[in-house]
Amino acid sequence: HVEPKQWSTPLAKAFLQAGKELGYRVGDHNAAKQVGFSPIDTTTRNGMRGSVAESYLRPANKRENLHVALNAYVTKVLFDDQKRAIGIKFDHKGRSKIALVKREVILSAGAIESPHLLMLSGVGPEEHLRKHG
Repeated sequence: HVEPKQWSTPLAKAFLQAGKELGYRVGDHNAAKQVGFSPIDTTTRNGMRGSVAESYLRPANKRENLHVALNAYVTKVLFDDQKRAIGIKFDHKGRSKIALVKREVILSAGAIESPHLLMLSGVGPEEHLRKHG
């Protein structure tokens, strides 16, 4: 849960003022033009700092279609003959496992690991995939 800044400190005000004095735009860092200075949004609820686990995982934790495996490492996205993602292969507690899905695979491994995982799964530039086997 992201909230706009609810508080300000003398240091935060001085920081924004310094940006203005240097000729930078002071505005919303989520807008189309992101160069400049802005007050920050916070992940808080009722004045308490939140986390992804608190905001998204705990409310969904009792769902039957959600299983969380701590310290698991995805090694491959699995595809069917129509090139549709149908599951993942992952290592967990020293064993290789497979999880198949009914609807969709959501890949969210970050800017570096997502393309890396796709290439390990056979998705990417053909020449690069061939070169690395």
